[in-house]
Amino acid sequence: MLKIILETIPASAPDMWVVYKVTQPPNPEVLFIGLSEFHNVTKLYQLAGNPLFNKSLRYRIESLSTHESRWQALNAQGEACQANGHMPIFNKVLHMSKGGIVLCNETLEVFKTAHDCAIAHNIAPSRLSNHLNKRIGYKTINKRTYRRVTLESIGGARALIAGKAIVNPL
Repeated sequence: MLKIILETIPASAPDMWVVYKVTQPPNPEVLFIGLSEFHNVTKLYQLAGNPLFNKSLRYRIESLSTHESRWQALNAQGEACQANGHMPIFNKVLHMSKGGIVLCNETLEVFKTAHDCAIAHNIAPSRLSNHLNKRIGYKTINKRTYRRVTLESIGGARALIAGKAIVNPL
């Protein structure tokens, strides 16, 4: 059950971007600082894939600021995270689970980031990005395939590599 608190928004609200924070009452600790178009704030799209987010718990969403563009909202989100003193836990997990962890399907090596993987396998980062995003012409790179793995599946990935040495352990 979500409790929603939003500041007064101008009449052009559907076109506005909102930077918001999520807490879990009665604990005042900020769990997440996100941004969204105003009409999507309560849908919490950014948290949907987060393994720590439990839809059955009660959360409080509070608007921090409104902006005319996504770019302004992204800057404000960064400033809000800095003002918080540390990166909120849901932001950390979301960052790692969304685009960070990469698995080489042939060597079963696990990398914290695609950049680390590209360096270790001597691949241009742009080629690896195109491959991971399944762009045409990038089905394999140097006869290898890669995929992103989430925090939930990393246990499965670790089980796969139990018998092999991991070059870049998490």
